[in-house]
Amino acid sequence: MAEFVPRTQSDITNALLAYRTSDPEVSTELLPTDLSIGSLERAHVETVALAMEESDQRFALGALDAIPESCYRCFGFGLLPPQAALGSVIFSTFAPVVDTVTIPSGTQLLASSGALFNTTAEGTIDAGQTSSAPVPVRAAVAGTVGNVPANSINLVVTPIAGVDLVINANAAAGGSDTETDDARATRFAAYIQTIIRGTKEAIEFAALSATPAIFDARAIEPFLLSPVPAGVPDAGLVWLFADDGTDNVALDPGVQNAISQWVEGFVDGTGRVVPGYKAAGTVVQIVKVPRVAVYLRGSITLLPEGVSRWSDVQANLMIAATNYFSSLRIGQQVSYGNLITALTQADPDISEVQLWFWLGQNAAIGLPGTPQPGYASAISGNDLSPLTPSPTSSGARTELYSGTTSSTGGTDLGPDGVTPVTYPEWILA
Repeated sequence: MAEFVPRTQSDITNALLAYRTSDPEVSTELLPTDLSIGSLERAHVETVALAMEESDQRFALGALDAIPESCYRCFGFGLLPPQAALGSVIFSTFAPVVDTVTIPSGTQLLASSGALFNTTAEGTIDAGQTSSAPVPVRAAVAGTVGNVPANSINLVVTPIAGVDLVINANAAAGGSDTETDDARATRFAAYIQTIIRGTKEAIEFAALSATPAIFDARAIEPFLLSPVPAGVPDAGLVWLFADDGTDNVALDPGVQNAISQWVEGFVDGTGRVVPGYKAAGTVVQIVKVPRVAVYLRGSITLLPEGVSRWSDVQANLMIAATNYFSSLRIGQQVSYGNLITALTQADPDISEVQLWFWLGQNAAIGLPGTPQPGYASAISGNDLSPLTPSPTSSGARTELYSGTTSSTGGTDLGPDGVTPVTYPEWILA
């Protein structure tokens, strides 16, 4: 079958003119008398040709769009729906309660950004206590709007007798918008590679398919690292890093087991054998993604009308920075340009952002140590490295942290060695 090539207006015009001047069914006196460039009769022909050129282009573009869409439909690869952010909060009182206070499941909470959350389980402040255990929450609206920083969910919409305060000690994360066409194309390409099982891509796909609790996965063959970590065999070992979106040290046992089943293969409840995704003889070690702390200090230039909104701008900067780092794949290098763009677009009153130092190196993953401030002039893209020298850094995920750095002796340090410095720190230019 010949390839369809859209015709240009010039080609169509020439074809129409050739037809009109040589139609054997039309008498000579009825044929056009003046088809020279600029004539009225030629202009009529060129107008029709222009409409036909547009029609050809529309058809070509529609066909190109239909080709991948038909592939997606054959494999049932629709766009992934938006996901709601998850987190946890702690309810507390100013003084120990006499009787146990119950916080119903479904209690509505409000973040400083305006995002609404609902508790997904019942919580209690036990008699004699001033605070509850962490209570899980879910964003009321799916999407990245629910990704809010720590200490920002701080209002109970409908007051509860006996509850004075609510706060989220950790960021709410995992919220995502409806999948984009480009993201689906990337996911589909990864899926096609998994049809032949036994590849690294296939093992990653198994982890992502095992449970919705896993947001990202990366398979590493440690014997290919340089230098090769101690104790790693010459071949046959795969580290499978799985990110469940939490700061927990280990994966939930149920999540770990679900991933293991998909990687190794299992028999489902109907007796059907589900083959695994790893090659025979390969040992797959499932590892919780270690997190690398990222500390930012930025100089922010605002439009005049934004100065009075400085506290709101800082909150929006935190949300934008958190969303940027959350969007990175496991082990993905930070892009200085993309980070600056994300921060600049965090608020309409921001005109310029400059990052003044980067504390990108935590103590080696899994080893004791406290990160120390590293002050310098304005940073560049070459200064950004979210990973550490640890062998497991290839499976690390960067995450924006806030808090106060301290020395190993416990004394708070700042730029002058005395004043505590909290990160991220946004300075109004």
